Amino acid sequence: MDLALLELNLVTGTFWVSLASFLLFLTSVVTKKDSGKSQITSHLGFAAMVLAALTSTGALVAKGVLTGHVPWSNFYESMVLMTALAAGLFLVMYKSYKNDLLGLVMSPAIVILIGIASILPKNYRGNEPLVPALQSYWIKIHTTAMIVSYSVFLLATTTAIAYLVFYVMAKKGKYFVTEEESRKIKRMSLATNGPSLGQNDMKMSSATLEKNETSESTISGSGNSSGKVKFDVERFHKENPQLGFFDDITYRMILLGFPILAFGIITGAMWANHAWGTYWSWDPKETASLMTWMFYAAYIHSRMSLNLKGKTSAILAIVGFAAVVFTYYGVNYLPGLHSYGFAV
Repeated sequence: MDLALLELNLVTGTFWVSLASFLLFLTSVVTKKDSGKSQITSHLGFAAMVLAALTSTGALVAKGVLTGHVPWSNFYESMVLMTALAAGLFLVMYKSYKNDLLGLVMSPAIVILIGIASILPKNYRGNEPLVPALQSYWIKIHTTAMIVSYSVFLLATTTAIAYLVFYVMAKKGKYFVTEEESRKIKRMSLATNGPSLGQNDMKMSSATLEKNETSESTISGSGNSSGKVKFDVERFHKENPQLGFFDDITYRMILLGFPILAFGIITGAMWANHAWGTYWSWDPKETASLMTWMFYAAYIHSRMSLNLKGKTSAILAIVGFAAVVFTYYGVNYLPGLHSYGFAV
C-alpha cells in the first residue's frame, strides 16, 4: 500500500466532505421553515463532518506510519491535526447545542484550513525524520497542547465573526437608551410586587425606547450630555437570541482554550530548558505566544470584571486570533529557534 498516496487522498477527501458539510448546513438553515427537509440536511451535514474528522485522523495515522514519528512535526502536519481537532470539537458542540448555525459558521473554517494544507508545496509536506531538536517526548505534550488551543480559538473566532455579521443585519436603533431609562428597565425586571406595576413600567419603557430609534452615529454626538445614551446589549441579545448565543459560545470557547494555551506555554518552557538549558530566551515564538496569552487574559478579564459583551467583545476575540495566526505562522519568517518545521 502506498501510504503517501493514501495520506494525500485522505486529506483531499477531508476537504470535499467538509465542504459538503458546509453546504448541507447552509441548506438546512435556508430551508428551516420546512422542518422535514431541514432535519434531513442537518443529519447529513453532521454525518459529513463526522467523515471529515475520520478522514483527517486517518491522514494523520498514515503520515505517522510513513514517517515513524508523531505526525505534527511541521507546518503541514500541524494543520491536518488542527483540522481533525476542530472537526471533533465541532461535533461535540453540535451534539450539545443542536444548532445548525454552528455548522454554518464553523464548517467554513475547517474547509479553509484543510484546503490550505492540501495545496501546500511538497517542501512543506516532507516525510523526513525528526530534526534533533524535535526528538523528544515533549513534542507529544507541548505541541499537542498548542495545536489544541489554536483549534479552540479558531472555532471561537468563527462565532465572533458570525456575531458581527448578524449584528450588522439586525436593526439596532431601538436598542439605544438613556442611562435613566436603562436603570428604569433594570428596576422593572426586578419588580415583583404585582403585575400592574410591571405592565405600566413596560409601557413607559417601550414608549420611551421608540423615541430613541435613531442611528448610532447620531447618538454618539450627545455622549457628553447628562442624558447620554448607551447601547442596551442585554435587551439586544434577548430580542435577537442568535446574537446572544454566538456571544456566549465565543466566550465559552476562549475560556476553554485559555488554560490549554497556558499549559502549552509552560510545557514549552520546560522543553526549552531540557533542550537548550534555559526556560525562556525571548525567542520570537515564545514572545508571541506569551503576548497572545496575555491578550486572551485581558479578554477574559473584560468579560468577568467589566461585563464587556457584544460587538466590542467579538472584535477583541477576532484580534486575539490574529495574534494566534502570527504566533503560529508569522514568526516563522523571523530569525529564531522555532523556525524548523516550516519549510525546507
